[in-house]
Amino acid sequence: MLKSMIENGKPPLQSRFILLMCRLMKPFTPKVSSSERWPLEELVVNR
Repeated sequence: MLKSMIENGKPPLQSRFILLMCRLMKPFTPKVSSSERWPLEELVVNR
């Protein structure tokens, strides 16, 4: 995907479709699975 973005200036059709589906499905995902709620700071501190 990165190579085609550099060469053409846009991602391939399959990647654009996947990104579109992610944006369309976002309202239907549970709030607890939101990336804002991931405990990344705790994981880094505890290691």
